Amino acid sequence: MKKANSQEKLKKNIVTRLAVLLLALFVASCHASRDSRKVVTFWAMGSEGEQVGPLIKEFEKENPDIYVDLQVVPWTSAHDKLLTAFAGNALPDMCQLGNTWLPELHAVNALESLDSLIALSRTVRPDEYFSGIWETNRIGKKVYGIPWYVDTRALFYRNDLLSAAGMNHPPRNWDDLLEAAKLLTAYSTKMNGRRCYGIYFPVNPGLEFDEIFFAWQNGGTILKDDDCYSNVTSPSDSEAFDYYVQFFRLGYAPTETNATTNLYQAFASGFIDMFISGPWNMNELRNRVPYLNGKWTVAPLPMNQNRAANAGGSSLVIFRDSKVKSEAWKLIEFLSRPDVQLKFYKATFDLPAVKSTWKDSTLLGNRMVSAFYEQLESARPFPRIPEWEQVTGKMGQWIETVVWGRNTLGRALEGMDRDINRVLEKRRWLRESGKMFD
Repeated sequence: MKKANSQEKLKKNIVTRLAVLLLALFVASCHASRDSRKVVTFWAMGSEGEQVGPLIKEFEKENPDIYVDLQVVPWTSAHDKLLTAFAGNALPDMCQLGNTWLPELHAVNALESLDSLIALSRTVRPDEYFSGIWETNRIGKKVYGIPWYVDTRALFYRNDLLSAAGMNHPPRNWDDLLEAAKLLTAYSTKMNGRRCYGIYFPVNPGLEFDEIFFAWQNGGTILKDDDCYSNVTSPSDSEAFDYYVQFFRLGYAPTETNATTNLYQAFASGFIDMFISGPWNMNELRNRVPYLNGKWTVAPLPMNQNRAANAGGSSLVIFRDSKVKSEAWKLIEFLSRPDVQLKFYKATFDLPAVKSTWKDSTLLGNRMVSAFYEQLESARPFPRIPEWEQVTGKMGQWIETVVWGRNTLGRALEGMDRDINRVLEKRRWLRESGKMFD
């Protein structure tokens, strides 16, 4: 009996050891298989990084010799993380980059020019992109990023209230917008029994850019002479800024900074009836105030000389020090395919950068989404300079003083002009020394 038990224990030990050995061999083979692949480190931001994972797996199946090390970075820390990584020579191979950050990283020579790769690509073709969006990635004569998804700004408005107030169509031009704001202010104030406003504009529009759109739409440029000097005192720019502050002066837009702590509730209650924003707010409104569905819609911005707004979104870039540039480019091409762009849109609601993707009925068949398509046709890039956010910050600060009655517009424009020119001093020096362009 004891001998039988001893033999049984011996068999179990042999089986256990064999299982452990097989497991070790399996793990080793997996590591060997993975180690034989080229590794592409990819930093993606926020919800886009969270949602792109399944597409990365699909890419790896199509390209078994490449492993993508996806790292999701919160938008709130992304800018600082990128600069820290650059300083420490620890940048990834490729990255999702906000369009306004691209000039800053180009200025420190961190980005790889993509022109030679684009020239040989059957997937990435410049004519497949909105022209304004494509140009956000061009600095000097070279292209440094490929648009991944796009956004711009359009007009969100309460169509039920606007119709009740006496206008049966969206504002089509600047006069319409002013009239719609007037009608909605009067109607909503009367219906709610408290002060309401026809439109929301930021008191300090520094990083929301609404006043810049008006300048563009009036033929203005904000900057001039290779973006080395301020142009804000020009007639076109100053007329546009006057149009912007007029909404506050007439009481059609709130001057209280806490007036729209929750924009969605303010919009739902009729406290605010119109605002300018991006495509992400379509889904936000549906989710946050679902009972309002059918009572609001989206239209392209009202026309003046044009209906220009910003060319926004994110692009995909390759860093200069990457050792796997060709593999990173394969991933960019994969993410740029129309079928993959559509999958990404359905996962994130980020609008596709590739125009042929828009043929799908879920995009152009949607009235609100198609309003953004129309607006994207008029999108234009902000000046591609590292100082741009400083420029817009100065603009916002001076406009705020006019909205609150601390300055006349004339004095504010003089101060704005002076401050912007100070911000651009280094850029002027670079131009004079011949070091500005590639």
